[in-house]
Amino acid sequence: MLETASAWCRTHGARGSAAKLDALAGRLADLREELHLVGEGIGHEIRSQRAAARTSPAA
Repeated sequence: MLETASAWCRTHGARGSAAKLDALAGRLADLREELHLVGEGIGHEIRSQRAAARTSPAA
């Protein structure tokens, strides 16, 4: 959606706004990747804790 808005801005001569939208789209893509990696890390941590609880004599 941001890419479409950016293209519209470029077509209509609002290059500064297009550049800002492009930067925002790039930052959102970076954040999406960071959140994906965090989610993977949390999932791994939860699985590790569950596995440890299953093998722990205290459980």
